Amino acid sequence: KPPVPPPVIPIEPPTSKSFFEFLSEGLKHLPTKNHPLESQRVTDPGRQLKPSEEQLDAAGTIRKPGVAPGAYTIVLKEIVGGSWGVCEGDGGGGDDDKPKPEDKKATKLVIKTQPGDGTVDTPLERQPVLEAHTDEGKVDTSFSGSVACAIESGPDGASITGGQSAQAQQGVATFEGLKFDKPGDYKVKFSSGELAPATSEPFKIQGKPRVLEMSAEVVFDFDRSVVKFASGAPGDAFRKLKAALSPDESVYLVGHTDVKGSDAYNEALGLRRAKAVQAALCGDPALAERLLQELYDEEGRRKWGNREAEHLIAVEGSSSIEEFQRKHGLAADGIAGPQTFSRLIPAAAQGMASRDWVIPGRIRDVRSEGERYPTGRGDAADRRVEAWLWFETPPASYADWQKREHEKI
Repeated sequence: KPPVPPPVIPIEPPTSKSFFEFLSEGLKHLPTKNHPLESQRVTDPGRQLKPSEEQLDAAGTIRKPGVAPGAYTIVLKEIVGGSWGVCEGDGGGGDDDKPKPEDKKATKLVIKTQPGDGTVDTPLERQPVLEAHTDEGKVDTSFSGSVACAIESGPDGASITGGQSAQAQQGVATFEGLKFDKPGDYKVKFSSGELAPATSEPFKIQGKPRVLEMSAEVVFDFDRSVVKFASGAPGDAFRKLKAALSPDESVYLVGHTDVKGSDAYNEALGLRRAKAVQAALCGDPALAERLLQELYDEEGRRKWGNREAEHLIAVEGSSSIEEFQRKHGLAADGIAGPQTFSRLIPAAAQGMASRDWVIPGRIRDVRSEGERYPTGRGDAADRRVEAWLWFETPPASYADWQKREHEKI
């Protein structure tokens, strides 16, 4: 048997009836359980058909969508979620039947989430999010174009090293992996085709600090702050530092000790050793002489002898203490005393300044952390001078240096 046809709901255009009376009248004709409908018919003379509807005339013939000349039946092709709608309007047409204006398209990009500060060659912790907006300020959810990021302002020669573009979904483009290769202050510009671009607020990229650890066992004798130039090993460490140093970095020297001895003694020893390395690297004879004289006054008068003199002579150029003494009109007894050191300190400072490891003007500060930061690898490893390489001025606290992501050289 053919299926039971669905009922026809006659709906007359509202005249003097209120909308609720009109709605109530239509609801009287809702289907019952005897008519499990897949479609619904509505009679409405003169109604403009929509593409989703078909016209069924008295003979049962399906007509194309259009304007019917008289009474006819509309077959609704889809009922969503069991919901029923009744259209209000004169002549049978409701708001749904009137021609709709075209959806507004995006005309500009708007930054929803600004890019955050970051570190060189590391993705920003807060990645930018862009929205495609219409002139009315609404998100165009149909927009699915690619949004590109370019540097608007930043350090000379800077470039984006990852995450330069993002594909929009429903009008929103979320960047991932955006990162930069130089430290400094930046602004970036976002663009996509003919959409008006958007420029970010300023943000900062910090350099990733690097650190070269110079063992005191290599650079110094035990409990001394004279660099062991005679061994040749310190020169190799200094050349390694110079080779690693980039034009945009500055050097900060930090002296460390083991836990033997008092806090005050270790603090002072760590600072003397940092100054000794500064004297060797500064490339400034006057500064090197002043630093060596400070070391001699604080430590040398009590502890320096022939061993320390031999290290200084190694950069001065003489072959022995006796030769140096003869060159400077001193009694050539081979014993380094106050008179010998008074002539040797300025001569050694001149020799240091001419070495191939010097880095003039690159050392910004020296400090001591004494025994506060042991390495956990034993006393020998704890006794060290660190050369930290920073792109920008580092935090005041050394503890904050340790918290920053850094690389070992």
